[in-house]
Amino acid sequence: MRATAATAVRQDAAAHDANDAPALFAWTNALLGLGFTLGVMVDIWAHNNVRPLFETFFTAWHALLYAGFAVMAAFLAASAGRSRAAGAPPSRVLPPGYLLSGAGVLVFVLGGGFDMAWHLAFGIESGNDALVSPSHLLLALGGVLMVSGPLRAAATAAWARVISMTATTLFLLPFLTIGAGPFGDLTAVRTRGDSQEVQMLGALAYTSLIVGVFLYALRRSPLPFGSVLATAGGAGAIAALIGTRELGVSRDLLLGLALATALLGDVLLAVLRPGPARRGATRAFAALLPIAILAPYLAGLWLRYGLTWTVHATVGTVVLAAGAGALLAALALSEDGPATLSE
Repeated sequence: MRATAATAVRQDAAAHDANDAPALFAWTNALLGLGFTLGVMVDIWAHNNVRPLFETFFTAWHALLYAGFAVMAAFLAASAGRSRAAGAPPSRVLPPGYLLSGAGVLVFVLGGGFDMAWHLAFGIESGNDALVSPSHLLLALGGVLMVSGPLRAAATAAWARVISMTATTLFLLPFLTIGAGPFGDLTAVRTRGDSQEVQMLGALAYTSLIVGVFLYALRRSPLPFGSVLATAGGAGAIAALIGTRELGVSRDLLLGLALATALLGDVLLAVLRPGPARRGATRAFAALLPIAILAPYLAGLWLRYGLTWTVHATVGTVVLAAGAGALLAALALSEDGPATLSE
């Protein structure tokens, strides 16, 4: 029994020695993850904007995407290799919270091979097809696992967690909203072929995902002012930048609205101070953040262009988004549970 305990202690020490700077590891993972994610966003932009459509897998956009992946994968593999060489067991070759990031590398490699085969067999996707392609969904899963390590880890600097939140949100939003969320188009102004119902559902999915990411991050500690600007503002800005060329001059307005609404969300963050020890404040933040995002966005479009939606649809969408945020908080925070969210 003593030998087993001693062995476990040596293995823990080996894993700690191989990854002896948790803060540095978190910051490196967060920054490499953000760079990798931006490469993915450039590739999505190319699928939406480059005409004529490139009919080959081997493009500059794919090269940028896979280069970002390769650098991050090399970092995780080297860290795991050092830990393994030092005697750590396979379950502890990466710091706590990052083992799924290592699994994400394998998922992404599998998805990359699948993606090339899919493109060669069926051609290159454009528009919404690029967001629902099975190979791209597998790549997205691997990417999310890779970049969300600092968000999962218990001991992570606040801003490293925020950067990881931003990368995770950017990875998820295009795929879960199918490009129909706000800031990426002129929701409630013109449809570009999308029905009003699709746009309303896109707005609900957009705000619900952002609230969900914040609830997950707040399970461990409060977040600093600027977190909403980095996460929701960054997501809205990227959505505006990678939108199709049909947006024209509206892109500047969408960028401004994305940043302004995120700053309003940061005001809520500073006033309410949500966190694991403040359940009521966290619930209020989850319900009010969708309002802070959607209400000024729709008001800005109304003042500039007018809205095609009725007042019932406009106000009702904002109310539904707030209700969805409140429901997510109710599911995430148990009245009878511990002070923090369960693992």
